[in-house]
Amino acid sequence: TIYFSDIVDFNEIVMNCSPIKIIDILNSLYNLLDTIIDCYDVYKVETIGSVYMVVSGVPVRNGQRHVFEVANMCLDILQKIKELDFERDHVKIKLKIGINTGCSCVAGIVGNKMPRYCLFGDSINTASRMQSTGAGTF
Repeated sequence: TIYFSDIVDFNEIVMNCSPIKIIDILNSLYNLLDTIIDCYDVYKVETIGSVYMVVSGVPVRNGQRHVFEVANMCLDILQKIKELDFERDHVKIKLKIGINTGCSCVAGIVGNKMPRYCLFGDSINTASRMQSTGAGTF
């Protein structure tokens, strides 16, 4: 099961905040998400800008639990994202989330200089499209 999230209107936030504030926002968000995912059988694949990607069921298989792990992780994220407070800067963080399960996926290490664990396949593409076209929530 694949999870993607992105900050709603991130480009607008970037245009209205200082660079150091953007780093503060991303650091606070990623620290929160990193803390949450520690409670679940999931693997953080990567962050790219404001996109956060997590998977369950690979690289370590967990039977059918991957669905449960990601779904409950999402509910936890949606509850705890409300605790991020950037009101002093008039910034409210909302996330667009996409998850998908059941389609094929291939995982592997690519590259030599900076090797990365990458995932490819229908499940990843579908979760990414769901995230990018979804409505934001907080």
